[in-house]
Amino acid sequence: MKVINFGDNTYRIFGDDLKVEGKLPVGTYDVLFSEMSGYSLIKRADFETTTKVYGPHKDLVNQMITRYEQFNSNFGVILGGRKGTGKTMTARLLSEAFKAKDIPTIIISKATPGLPDFIQSIEQEVFILFDEFEKVFPKGNSDTKDLQSQFLPVFDGLSNTKHFYMITINDYNKLNDYFLGRTGRFYYNIRFDAIGKDEIAEILNDKLDKSLKHDINRLSFILSIIDVNYDQLMSIIKELNLGSSIDYIFKYLNLDLSKTLNELTYDIKIFFENGDIAEEQNLYVNIMSPYFSKSILAYAKATYDEDPNIVTHRYYGDLSFETNILKITDNHKLVADNFICDDGQPAIEFEVDTGYSDDKSMRTMNRNDNVKIKRVELTRRMVQPSKIAIDTALKNQ
Repeated sequence: MKVINFGDNTYRIFGDDLKVEGKLPVGTYDVLFSEMSGYSLIKRADFETTTKVYGPHKDLVNQMITRYEQFNSNFGVILGGRKGTGKTMTARLLSEAFKAKDIPTIIISKATPGLPDFIQSIEQEVFILFDEFEKVFPKGNSDTKDLQSQFLPVFDGLSNTKHFYMITINDYNKLNDYFLGRTGRFYYNIRFDAIGKDEIAEILNDKLDKSLKHDINRLSFILSIIDVNYDQLMSIIKELNLGSSIDYIFKYLNLDLSKTLNELTYDIKIFFENGDIAEEQNLYVNIMSPYFSKSILAYAKATYDEDPNIVTHRYYGDLSFETNILKITDNHKLVADNFICDDGQPAIEFEVDTGYSDDKSMRTMNRNDNVKIKRVELTRRMVQPSKIAIDTALKNQ
């Protein structure tokens, strides 16, 4: 038998298989709590990534580890954003990277009494992951207890431990205000909001059947606009490979489009070669259609006019272009620069219509003005989610 003296005149008897470690062996552990025996750690299967990793996740992991190794105290990271956008993947990769450095991972998924003291009692380097932190530990309100503030001293980095703390959250509104803007507690706050068009295109190219790869550019554009997450994207690819049409998938697959796809209404800004910048607001744009064509009535401050009394140029006509020339900027605008196509015609056309204004300070531009567009920008208006008849929107697909 083995007898353990706990230092307070308390002895416990164990079997001969008891093994005392000098430190927690490398591995992945869940935290268990019992009112009788207190805290313990139980080993679980280590994370192992066997498929190709897309996006910036590996670079983020390398950067976080580099910074952690440059610190002599606790280090914290917040991974935030909606579900399915890569937070868990990044955490798994980080755990794998720490395993290679002989640093164990501890996963906390339940709120238990005295948890901060238990965490601080671990006197070695560990990676401690709080998944869906705001759900497990609610911020509380006037009627309920705040379960997040108990961790502020733990995350402060003032103790003698050197832990890497990571919390993943889905809703920033449910996170304690003292967690944000405090780099001493959380050095990085990485938001996972959307998958980029190029990343979607790479995944489609790798996983779509060869017969379906002819329209990857357009498909990746549409999927990036509706903000698919990784789970949705993989299900869409599976259905496409099984022979389903994109309109069938959007209509019947459990994509929850009423939440992920708001009504696509944009403010449009048109940059003309003469220097004018005209704007029209609240314009519906069906990005599911391969072709955009709208009657535009927009006004611009006259950059130059032969008549010195003219201060405003009125543009009225039909604006048209293929939607696959649109690109998504970092701030989620859709932009397209005009260019000459193989047929010698401009990619963005503006067919000027006739018009007249009684306003002597305004001139309606006409065909004689040789109106040419340099660039268009579409800024999405965020409105309340509504049901979209996607099967109808995709009838030209």
